[in-house]
Amino acid sequence: MDDLWQRSFLRRGCLSRPLKELLSSSTIQCSGLACVCSLGSEFRRGAGVLDIVFESPFLLFTCGYDTFVRQWDLRLSPQKCVMEWEEPHDSALYCIQTDGNHMIASGSSYYGVVRIWDKRQTKCLQFFQLSSDSVSSPVYCLRFSSSHLYAALATALHSLDFRQPTANIR
Repeated sequence: MDDLWQRSFLRRGCLSRPLKELLSSSTIQCSGLACVCSLGSEFRRGAGVLDIVFESPFLLFTCGYDTFVRQWDLRLSPQKCVMEWEEPHDSALYCIQTDGNHMIASGSSYYGVVRIWDKRQTKCLQFFQLSSDSVSSPVYCLRFSSSHLYAALATALHSLDFRQPTANIR
């Protein structure tokens, strides 16, 4: 592993603690690199994954160009998702985040749209349009909790406070 790359990522805090310890204590051999599994096989060309979020070692969520958020349980099958949610306006999904319980937030490729989903339902619960009609920006990254949602767009970081009677967008 390139020492400069390793030091750069360790210094910036981009790696998790277990990975930091592994990188700083040993040399990683890449000769054993292999594709562990393919997440499904019935997708059209160009339906690429843009974000992956793990909730456990076996449960993960993906989103991407094909407008779907998908839930995968790798214990059951890496070839078939166990649940999916479709973005209703045919927009690519750049990012997703879960609360580890019942909620999912997804960031769309147009107009800064963030959608909130309940894992137990297939329809969107609520959406927020964070950019104006004249300026369209994808939601590049988002984080949320039961009280706040933060979303990074092309030119701004937006904050929604769910504790207010109507969510205030800043």
